[in-house]
Amino acid sequence: MVALFCVACVGLDDGQMEADSAKAGDAIRLRFAQVRESATRDSIARKLVEKAKSDSAAIVARAREDSQRVALGLPSMAQLSEMVPMLSPDSMPEIPLNVRAALRGRGCLVPQYFNGERRNAYGGAFSAKGAAEWAVMCSVNGDSQILIIASSTGAVVDSVALGNDAEAMDHDNGKWDFTRTFAVYRLGPGDMDEIPASLPRPIDHDALDIPIFGKASSAHYLVRGKWYYVMTAD
Repeated sequence: MVALFCVACVGLDDGQMEADSAKAGDAIRLRFAQVRESATRDSIARKLVEKAKSDSAAIVARAREDSQRVALGLPSMAQLSEMVPMLSPDSMPEIPLNVRAALRGRGCLVPQYFNGERRNAYGGAFSAKGAAEWAVMCSVNGDSQILIIASSTGAVVDSVALGNDAEAMDHDNGKWDFTRTFAVYRLGPGDMDEIPASLPRPIDHDALDIPIFGKASSAHYLVRGKWYYVMTAD
């Protein structure tokens, strides 16, 4: 009887030990999860603080720059932004309805180049051979970027060349002009003396020719979600 009783005791002890071990394991895993969660929160908090500091520093720098500009009799950055000539998407009937609707839904206006021609909106195949798309410069809240939009659905395929509108204003002959623009660039063996080997082959759809006012120009070529850059002029 004593032996049987002791065997039963051992069995109970083993079961209890397993239960205790399982509880301890759960507690450890829970603690690790809590530590990871806390570390994630701390990391997010640090990033938010760093971003707030960066944004604050940028605001202070812009305010200081604006103060210096006004002291020199120049327009502030906010005033320059308001001086950018803009067209609403619906005032450009050459753009398909679905594309105009997508632009309108994003609150886009289309900034215009200084020479008075209608610019910064072109049809083409920008993401793949045979694609029916539009490339349109979209300005929202003082910043603009070129959106690649599917003609049939209005879906935004990709974007490139984000920039500040006010910084693209240039003073010449007593007049302030917006200088950011782009055009369709059809890459091919005859278009450039050398096409870098880094550019994916085949070269079978359109690129965007984006000049930098007074500087170089480059073709931006989109392949499977990645933009490639090729210098086209000095």
